[in-house]
This record gives sequence, C-alpha cells and structure tokens, in this order.
Amino acid sequence: MCDPLPDSPHRTRLTVIGIGNPYRHDDAVGLAVARQLRCTLPAGVDVLEGAGEPTGLFAAWEGADAVWIIDAAHSAAPPGTVHRIPANERTLPADLVGPSTHALGLADTIEISRTLGWLPRHLVIYAICGHTFSAGLGLDPEVAAAARNVAAAIRAETAIYAAREPDDAAREPHDLR
Repeated sequence: MCDPLPDSPHRTRLTVIGIGNPYRHDDAVGLAVARQLRCTLPAGVDVLEGAGEPTGLFAAWEGADAVWIIDAAHSAAPPGTVHRIPANERTLPADLVGPSTHALGLADTIEISRTLGWLPRHLVIYAICGHTFSAGLGLDPEVAAAARNVAAAIRAETAIYAAREPDDAAREPHDLR
C-alpha cells in the first residue's frame, strides 16, 4: 500500500500518468517513469499507467488539480532529449507528436479536453525523445537515463504541489512567493 491515508476533501489531488507500450522499446518510457515513481511520491499522489487511450486519460485526470503525463516523443532530437510542456499554456509541438495506435493521440486528447473545459488546472507533459520503437523490450541507454532524470524532476514538482493549499494548485512553483 503506497498511500495509507484516506482521501481528504481539502487535499490537492495530484496525478502522474505514464503512458506507452511496454513491448515497443522506447515507447515504454512513460511506463518506466511511472514505475520509478510508484511509492516514492508524497502521500496522496496517484501514479497511473496506461496506453494513452483518450477516454482513459479523461477519466484519469478527472477531478485532479495537477497532472503530469510522461510519454515517448517521436522527434528529430537526439534520443533522451526531454521536453517539458506546460499544456495549459500551449499546445504540444507538432514535431513531438508521433503516430498513435489509437484514432486520437495525446495532443488530440489534450485539445479536445481544452475545448470541452476538461483540462486539469495544471497539466505538464514530459515528452522523452526515443529512438527504437520496434517490437521488443528495454529502453535505449539515453532514454533510460532521461527517464531517471524526469522521475527526479516530477518528485520535486509533486513535493512542491503537495505542500500547497488547494487554491494555489494551478500556479507554477516559481509563481509562488
């Protein structure tokens, strides 16, 4: 049991979602980060894994104040390059959006949510550039190193958010004075 404390109506709800396919090498990086974070985050932070299917994402972030999503990126950038995108402030860059096994990808899901008013108050996407997306297990070394760095960054960010009052959850950590 990672979170033995019951939910409090006054606690800021934080969710981390790792998405990917565990059988396609670097596409599993979001899942790898989620697994590194499980049971290492502040009490009350939900850590979820999924394939990135739109309705699953809608359900996962429903009611959350702050959400972090980790996914593999298809980009010309070197493997292991990390892009941190505050999705409430801007759309995902087109060059990071790769093919999806679903009719809608992560960028489409976010834009639909934005249009419908379903986005969490704070949504950050960590896109980690991959190299190998063919069938198989294991991450490329650069991608595995980036996964560790992203996990450390999310640990720090969730610690800041977990200490906030619920009304402050929508602001970036550097905005607090």
